[in-house]
This record gives sequence, structure tokens and C-alpha cells, in this order.
Amino acid sequence: MQVLKALNSKEKKVLFNIINSQWDCDFSSSELFYRSSKDKVYLLSDFDSELVDTVKIDRLGVYFGTFMNSGFRLSIEGSQIIGPIAKKRVLELDDKQFSDWFAGEDLDIEGSNGIHIIKNNNDFFGCGIIKNNNLSNYITKSRRIRVSKQL
Repeated sequence: MQVLKALNSKEKKVLFNIINSQWDCDFSSSELFYRSSKDKVYLLSDFDSELVDTVKIDRLGVYFGTFMNSGFRLSIEGSQIIGPIAKKRVLELDDKQFSDWFAGEDLDIEGSNGIHIIKNNNDFFGCGIIKNNNLSNYITKSRRIRVSKQL
């Protein structure tokens, strides 16, 4: 069982500073944020904190992102919150690139190393990490588009 801890105002400020620095945006929120023992962050509103011990947190709130050594990686839902206000590190993929990436493939793509929000048209689809012109895919298998390849 994951241990969840509510972020206090100082910890929320650290999270907001990381997000604002990574994506050059002005993000803050009065919502509740919880951090799991696996460094995952969940966003909750209108929440009874007594339920943390009895209900799975991902059934109550939104998985927002994960702390990593290289920064903070947003989930799909987290990218939909931050993406519209982000001023940097938003990588727009064309339809072909997006189809391949959302099917679970890594892409050869030029860009600065680091965590990028993935965008296609006007929608945001989580984050990928560029390292040495390779965009790594972090979409969980259960959320990927299944593509059958014809021979």
C-alpha cells in the first residue's frame, strides 16, 4: 500500500517553483496535493482527508505527475492543466509523429534535452523526455493507442 502525504504550503511552493521554472508558466493552486511513497503527485479537490487510509487515492483525484531526477514529469491530465499556460518545453508533434508516439514508440526528434509537454493540434498528451535527440515515451501501456501493423 502506498503511503500518501499531503503537501504542506512550503512543499506546494517547491512543486509550483519546479513547474514554473520547467515550463516558464505562472502556476499555483489552492487545491490539495498528495505525494505518494513512489514520488507520484495527486491533485484533489473537495476531499475528506480521513478517506486517505480507506480508499485508493487514484479513485478520488487526478494523477498529476511524478518527481524524477531530471525534474517533474506531468501526467496526461497534468499536461492538460499546465500545457495551455506553458511558454517553453512544449513539443508539438505532427499527426504522424503523434500517432507513432501515442502508440508507444520513441521518436528521433531534434530538441533540447529534458522533459517536454507533448502537444498535437490543440490538445496535450502528457510528457516525454528528450535525450540525445530521442523522445522517450512515458504513456502507460493501458492508455496507448493500439495500432495493428500491416505487412
